[in-house]
Order: sequence, then C-alpha cells, then structure tokens
Amino acid sequence: KKKINKKKTKKKKKKKKKNFFFFINNARGGVPPPPPPRFSFIEYTKPSITRNSYLATIHFHFEKRNYLCQMDQNANKTVLILGANSDVAKQCIKQYIEKGLSVIAASRNTRSLEDFVSENNLDQTKIAVLSFDAADFNSHQKFYDQLPVKPHIVVYAAGFLVDNERALADFSGAKQMMEVNYMGAVSILSIIAMDQSNKHLERMVGLSSLSGVRGRKSNFVYGSTKAAFTQYLAGLRQELASRKIIVNALVIGYIRTKINDGLQLNESLIMEPDYVAGYIVNARNSFTIVPNFKWKMIYHILRLLPEGLVAKLP
Repeated sequence: KKKINKKKTKKKKKKKKKNFFFFINNARGGVPPPPPPRFSFIEYTKPSITRNSYLATIHFHFEKRNYLCQMDQNANKTVLILGANSDVAKQCIKQYIEKGLSVIAASRNTRSLEDFVSENNLDQTKIAVLSFDAADFNSHQKFYDQLPVKPHIVVYAAGFLVDNERALADFSGAKQMMEVNYMGAVSILSIIAMDQSNKHLERMVGLSSLSGVRGRKSNFVYGSTKAAFTQYLAGLRQELASRKIIVNALVIGYIRTKINDGLQLNESLIMEPDYVAGYIVNARNSFTIVPNFKWKMIYHILRLLPEGLVAKLP
C-alpha cells in the first residue's frame, strides 16, 4: 500500500515545449538572428533583437511591400487642401507628400505657404500653391474651373474664430465666422461635389469642432457655425454615397495652433497639429472621426448629458 501511495503522490515532470525559435536558434548555434534593417517610413515601438527577429523581419518585408504598393497607387493622385495656411493643413501637406500624393494648397496668404514649402524642403514638383478666399463666394466657380488637375481628395481646413462676447457685441465678427466656417465651405464643396465630369473624386474631408456638438454659453456663436457645417457634411455624405465618394467630418478638440493663441486651455487636452493631421491623411470610412481617446470620451459624454448639466459646464 505504501508503494502504491508513493507512486500516486509522485508528481509528473512536465516537459517543456520546444517552440519554433528553439530549433532556429539551435540551427544558428544558439545565436539570435540580427535585427532587421530600419527605414525611415517604418516605426518600431520595440526594436526586435531577440527571438522575435524572424517575425519582425517577415513583418518588415510585408510592411515595406505594402508601403511601396501604396506609393505606386498614390503617384497619380491629387489632394486639394482649402485653407491650407492653417497649422493642421500644413502638416497634412507634409504627410500627403510623404505618401506620394500631389498637393494643391489653396489659401489667401500664398506667401506664407511658399515659405513653408521652402523651409521644409518639400518636393516642389509635388505641390502647387494657389490663391483662395473662402469668403469670396463669387470666385469659387472660377477657382475650381482653373485648377490644373481635378482632385481625388478634398480637405476643407479653413477656419476663423472670434471671442463669443465680441461676436455678440459686433456682428461683423460673427458674420466672418459664418462665411469662413460654413458658407464658404458649402459654396466650394458643393461645386466640387456636383462636378459629374470628375470621375476620380473619392473623398471629401471637413474639419469641424467639438464646439458644434452641443450649444454652450462660452462659445455658442462659433459652435453654431461648426454644427451647421457638420450637418452639411452628413447630408453630403448621403448625397454622394451612390457615387462611392466618402465624406468624413473630423470633430476636433483643442489643438496647439495660432487660432487658439491667447486662450486659457487645459494643457493635458491640447493636441499637436501633426497628430491631428495623421487622422485626416489616414481617414477611413467612418463619418465622424474624433482624434484622441480623451476627446472621444468627452464627445460621447457631451452628446448624452441632459440640458441642465450642459448649462453648468465651464
């Protein structure tokens, strides 16, 4: 009985499973393979120099092939950026050119754009700078007809902001916000969208704001222009769905740009222009795009809050 009990109490030794990398490392004499070469267009969060090197190498070649394929596909595509002098739009110019697309940058201040192109050593064969005034509605049709190439992607980044108290006291400031943020967008985007001859138009992106989600006493005049713009984009998306043209609305929070200079904003919520530009350049099929998970939470909370609580917000 004692012998039988001893046999039962004996623990079975578990054999360690030899994985794929064990045999590879043994074949190489136990030496881990070298890390894969690094290129500027691939970002490694953790450079692989251990047993994951083989997977990293496979992943690298796969990403490299995809990147080169995208470069070939984008070689003949053109992006029209309206209001290209904004900080976010300038970062979009850089990122679109890095992806191999050509850019038509349109703004009132063409001199500033030309300086930006030369300072950043951008490929001047890939970018054309044109004059465009969002508030000059009568010039929009002529501007579009004279474009050197009809665009595949259109980004409306023009914006204007004045203090809420000033907008209430002086209608000229409120009027300029309406003209730039909403009326100018409706004018030029409708002209582009209704051009049936442009068969390769595939995407239209508009930069809206979280201020347009709910009316708040701190900035409801500005917020009303952005709310109207978001609703226009929502209807335009439905209108263009039959032609398989995607319309995106970027609902953005605080950005470190010149339009927000002098405002007392929460530093932890401020986003950088290049970060927001990445969401524009890599936009997919969703209509509403909210960069940064903090702002996504704020966006959903604002939509669901009762009116009484919204009125108490700072």
